[in-house]
Amino acid sequence: MPATKITSSQRKSKGTRGRKAGVKGVSGASRAGLLFAPSRSTRYLREGRYSDRTGSSAGVFMSGVLEYLCAEVLDLAFVEMELNKKKTIQPKHLNLAFKKDQELGMLMHHATFTQSSVPVEIHPFHMQGKEKKQHMEAS
Repeated sequence: MPATKITSSQRKSKGTRGRKAGVKGVSGASRAGLLFAPSRSTRYLREGRYSDRTGSSAGVFMSGVLEYLCAEVLDLAFVEMELNKKKTIQPKHLNLAFKKDQELGMLMHHATFTQSSVPVEIHPFHMQGKEKKQHMEAS
């Protein structure tokens, strides 16, 4: 029996994972309708070793949550930018957005924006002199 020659189209290409040859794969981000890559989130979950097992949809859920949070923060920062009549979002706009939104403020209450130029809220107990008096009169 003569040996048959296998052509390149008949040979299974590497990385097809059960697909037919010549068919392009679909990314997880486009399947889920997200901008953030679920595969990257899944990789970070596995590398972080937060649990022994990771579900197949964990990365998709995490990517969706991160995308939602980014959209929410950028929307609030855009409003702050417009209120200050600027054309670019600056760190101080992000800081003000976090401070004005109650839930995001609780989420980020330990965060420090070093370039924001917005003073951190100081408790009146630590104020001295004229500042303390002005703060007491304002409240």
